Amino acid sequence: MRPYRYAESKQGWLSTIDTRIKRKDVDDTVARLNQLRKAIFNFNASPSHTSFHSRELKDRILQLPGEVRNAIYRYALDIGTPANPTTRIPLRPHTAQRPKNSLALLRNCKQISVEARTMMEAIDIVYVPVMPTVKYEMVVQRILHNVVSPLTGIDNTFFAALTTYMNVHIHLHVKFKPASALEDPEPFLDAEAAYFYGRFRQTLIIYTSASALLAARWPSQKYRGLVHLNHF
Repeated sequence: MRPYRYAESKQGWLSTIDTRIKRKDVDDTVARLNQLRKAIFNFNASPSHTSFHSRELKDRILQLPGEVRNAIYRYALDIGTPANPTTRIPLRPHTAQRPKNSLALLRNCKQISVEARTMMEAIDIVYVPVMPTVKYEMVVQRILHNVVSPLTGIDNTFFAALTTYMNVHIHLHVKFKPASALEDPEPFLDAEAAYFYGRFRQTLIIYTSASALLAARWPSQKYRGLVHLNHF
């Protein structure tokens, strides 16, 4: 199947996208993000400025036993169980579906954020679609060199999901529509679909680059990745 931009002609126009990415750059990016994560989650850091009500909620939650706090996180954030994990799907910017207000719990204080996110990332499944338009190479360059780049939030979200969750489902997505003539077997594909496998390679490099860090973080758990090839 060839990618076509114009349904009338099925000819000619093809975008130019460089999907090359160096594993060393990805490894350095993952290591840097891991260092930043440790710094952000440092409990001894100076407290953030929060409202009186937020501080009061934080104090009450942290006074509870760990098992009770885990139950609160599970209920508030819809965290599943090892036998029945919740599948989390990143949202596109400007989507009609908005994140739940309960996610504000992750911004209440560092310790609550660490405890809740650790549980979520260890148990739940994150859904990461592979799309030609996701610019992982720009995410890497921005983090390594502090470059301001025209990225959407979804690019950063996918990168974070691939490098922090223990259970990742990678889905291959190519937009297409059937040809108008019944005798024409080839569908109309977006022109950027020509670079789809380059994006898939980037996804696998990022996912495998983070595997050692994640295995060290949760040595008693299995690191699972599943690739779905039927989303064409």
